[in-house]
Amino acid sequence: MRSEVTKLWNLFSDQNRSERVQNLLEINLNRLLYNRKPEVANTYEEFLGTVAHRYPELFALLSPSGEAEEAVQWVRSEFTRFARGKRLPFPSYYNADKSLAMLCYALVRFLKPRLVIETGVGYGMTSATILLAMERNSIGNLISIDLPPLSDPMGTFVGITVQEHLRKRWTLCFGRGRSVLPEVLNTKVDLGLFVSDSANVYTMQRYEFLIAWSKLQPMGACLFNNISYKFQQFLSSIPDTQYYSIRQLEKPSCVTGLILKRYP
Repeated sequence: MRSEVTKLWNLFSDQNRSERVQNLLEINLNRLLYNRKPEVANTYEEFLGTVAHRYPELFALLSPSGEAEEAVQWVRSEFTRFARGKRLPFPSYYNADKSLAMLCYALVRFLKPRLVIETGVGYGMTSATILLAMERNSIGNLISIDLPPLSDPMGTFVGITVQEHLRKRWTLCFGRGRSVLPEVLNTKVDLGLFVSDSANVYTMQRYEFLIAWSKLQPMGACLFNNISYKFQQFLSSIPDTQYYSIRQLEKPSCVTGLILKRYP
């Protein structure tokens, strides 16, 4: 009860109150209208089987005990080390599923993008894996957009997993994706990967896709966490792409949407 009162107080005292109210209204409307989960999706193992012959380099990165799994394990150990003994403002359950984090890492290593943009940061699990991949590529910058939760309105804990030596490639922007994303993309022409893990609702994901897709370079990719049936149907209808629905390893009720632009 106390935490709910605190969140309510934070909502009405926040300078971004209007954005937060709009966000909450959009999320709740989506839960009423588009809450149906995908019924058909590849398991992670089935997805690996699909990409094994088409993209052998990506398959090697994602295979069991491969480089992506090693990277995610290291990032998770860093989060555990930092969080030990601290009172976290929101549950660590909201950290990225292992398969989602592995995909973030492997896609960066595979595509070698000059620019990655992500919406939704939380404790920074995907941010850290993306930045670690960029460090190993010796190329790339990450722009992350996040509206901190009401339990941490100042964003004190946002991105805490990202180690200091990885931050030189990182720009963190606070605000609602609908407001900040157009501003960021307005001056960028080299987007190679877009990752969406903010509110995970249909209307927001569709908006983010449409605005990011027009800026995405050929051979680029978009990755969406926890998609709905409605958004799955939308992504699968985009022509001249490779699209995959992938059931997550640790959160099997959630499906990741991966769409690759103009791939052979």
